[in-house]
Amino acid sequence: DYTNNCLKDLTMMEEENQLAGADFNPLKGDTELMILLKRLGKVKKYKTFQRWKAKFLERLEQFLYDKGTKAAEEALVEFSSLLKKVLKCANEVQNYIEKGDLGDNKKTVRASLALNEMCNILKKLMKAMEKVIPKKSSEAKEYGYTKFHVGATLIRQGFQQYARMNAVKDILTDI
Repeated sequence: DYTNNCLKDLTMMEEENQLAGADFNPLKGDTELMILLKRLGKVKKYKTFQRWKAKFLERLEQFLYDKGTKAAEEALVEFSSLLKKVLKCANEVQNYIEKGDLGDNKKTVRASLALNEMCNILKKLMKAMEKVIPKKSSEAKEYGYTKFHVGATLIRQGFQQYARMNAVKDILTDI
C-alpha cells in the first residue's frame, strides 16, 4: 500500500509539474522546503514569520532562474495595476448607484461611462490573471516563468493582490 501511495503521489506531482511548466516541484521534492512549510502553522509572531519567510524564499529561489523571477514580477505589476484600476472604477460605480444615478429608473451618461469603463478594465484584468499563473508548460515557456516564480514573488510582496481582489469581489457583489 505504501508503495502504491508513493507512486500515486509521484504521478500527481509529475502531472502538476507538467501543467505548471516545471520539471521539479520544490515544494514537494525538497526536504528543507517541506520542513519549512510544516513549521509555518506554528508561526504566531510577525518577527518569526519574517524570519521564516526569508529562509523559505532563500531556499525556494535556489530552484528558480532569475529571468523567470523578473518576468513573474512584471506580470504581477501589470495585474496589480489593473486591480487598482478596477477597484477605483468599482468604487465610482458604487457611488453612482448610491446617489441614484445608476439604477432601473435613472442612468446618467457619466454613470454609464463609468460602468462601461469598469467592464472594459475587468476584461483586461481577466486576461492578465490568466497570464499570471501559467497552466501548461507551453505557457510557462512562452511567459518565461512558472507558478513557483509567481509564488515566490507573491510571498515576497506580502500577497497585496489578495486583499485587493477581495475588495473588488466585495464591491462587485454589492453592485
